[in-house]
Amino acid sequence: MRSSYKEEDVILLLKDITGLVKPQSTEERERMIQSGRHYCEMLPVEYAPSEKYMEAYHTALKGYAGQTAKAVGKVTKGFQNTLFSIAFVCIGLETRFKEIFSKENRKPLTVFLTAQAFNIIVTLIISYVIFGIVKPLLA
Repeated sequence: MRSSYKEEDVILLLKDITGLVKPQSTEERERMIQSGRHYCEMLPVEYAPSEKYMEAYHTALKGYAGQTAKAVGKVTKGFQNTLFSIAFVCIGLETRFKEIFSKENRKPLTVFLTAQAFNIIVTLIISYVIFGIVKPLLA
């Protein structure tokens, strides 16, 4: 498999290093990187958050979780619509209509268009039954 990682780095990353690599402070790791050692051979010291920090976190979470979720939802919805539109443009750019309408593709094209027409008709019938008959009865 092609990779930008060196084989020895990947092998190190896949090894169980429990007890083999001592966690080090940021200053220690920076000094070792500057002297030529690779960062993948080091682990940062992980600090447990203090009680005061956790209290501030939970307070902020309680007060702003709803607003944050709505804001993130709006932003991602915008990306979703944009990416969806780009996907359709790309499909259009790669479509070779000359190939689709060529003589050898006429039969598959006819079958596809017939199936699509059938799907549209069935969907319209189901929609009419649900929204034109069932929903008014339930209202």
